[in-house]
Amino acid sequence: MPLFLLWVYLSWILVLFGAELVCGLSSSQQWRRRSVPRLLVMLGLLRVFHESQLAGREVRLRDAHRNGWRLPEDEWDEILEFFEREQLVCRTAAGWVLCRDLGHYSFDRLLRRNPWPLSGSQQLPEHLDEPWYPTFRQSMELLHKEQANLFGGSLADWLQAVPAPEAKACVL
Repeated sequence: MPLFLLWVYLSWILVLFGAELVCGLSSSQQWRRRSVPRLLVMLGLLRVFHESQLAGREVRLRDAHRNGWRLPEDEWDEILEFFEREQLVCRTAAGWVLCRDLGHYSFDRLLRRNPWPLSGSQQLPEHLDEPWYPTFRQSMELLHKEQANLFGGSLADWLQAVPAPEAKACVL
């Protein structure tokens, strides 16, 4: 009896090891090496959703792949979960569709509610094959420069509530 239980135990260890191996190999190595922040992936997917809405089609993961966004299914699910919370997309019988007019959802709102924020413009790739990307990159660089100007004072000054000269001018 102990030999039988040992045999069952070792058999299941081999089965579980094989399952882990297959799961690890099924994730795209290209995606793991890709240095594209998730915010950019979200914007790319929103473009895919918007174009599909204009054409009257649903979106599935393979549509994202066809448009150059080769992301694994677990990341697709995480992004769709965020889009659902923001009431941007809805599930249909055949896929996903936009359920909100993107003209009434601000980019600022997306940036503020994004669970995967950018910490700096240095995380952005030099080039991305998207029509909106050059303007986005330039705007993010400007945002980070302005943020550095506004919050560049010493932490001691901030903690002592000494207003910066720019803040005084804004209050007057």
